[in-house]
Amino acid sequence: MSSFRTPDHAPSGSTLREQLRAATAAAHARVDAAMPLTRPGVTLTDYQQHLLILLDWLVALEQLLPEQAWLADERHAIAQDAATCTQLLGDAGAPGAPRPLSLSRWQALLDGPRRDAACWGVRYVIEGSHLGGQVLYRRLSTVLAPHPLDYLRAGGAGTPGEGRWRRFLLALDDQDWPPPARRHAIEAAQAAFELLIACLDAHGAPLESATS
Repeated sequence: MSSFRTPDHAPSGSTLREQLRAATAAAHARVDAAMPLTRPGVTLTDYQQHLLILLDWLVALEQLLPEQAWLADERHAIAQDAATCTQLLGDAGAPGAPRPLSLSRWQALLDGPRRDAACWGVRYVIEGSHLGGQVLYRRLSTVLAPHPLDYLRAGGAGTPGEGRWRRFLLALDDQDWPPPARRHAIEAAQAAFELLIACLDAHGAPLESATS
């Protein structure tokens, strides 16, 4: 049985985007508090760590959702920025290996007939992360120069621009969402956040306790 569920406080007549936001709010807050770039006095080493956590997350998502070109594009964009960090930091930036991560907990939520709806739920999390990335770019572009922070600046892979999130939401709204597909998308978005939290934990990031 899945440990993920649509929150009771999400109005039954609300849109899927509203239900996704409500269902992932608590996990989103934990991630925001734990990511390396939220610490005071951010350094290029923190940015490298931020990228490596995201890279492990994307690699795990690709294993759970294989043959998704958009996931491969995201991973490639992160890997390019991480390589620039390594060049600028030299030996001082050599990353330690994270603890191994088992993916079996999430496999059933993202596999089989759930796949199409699950992809929308996972994309909701990834696309939303780029909004925060652009805010971080504006705050850190001078602090972390000469690194170009391409992944943050461009809003990840694909076409840069402030309208990317809005275009995604319009595409989400344009889909037909019968109750089972809606539930699968929500569960996948929650799973994506929980997987990112597991990656943070594997990298030793300080995590606030989950609240019920």
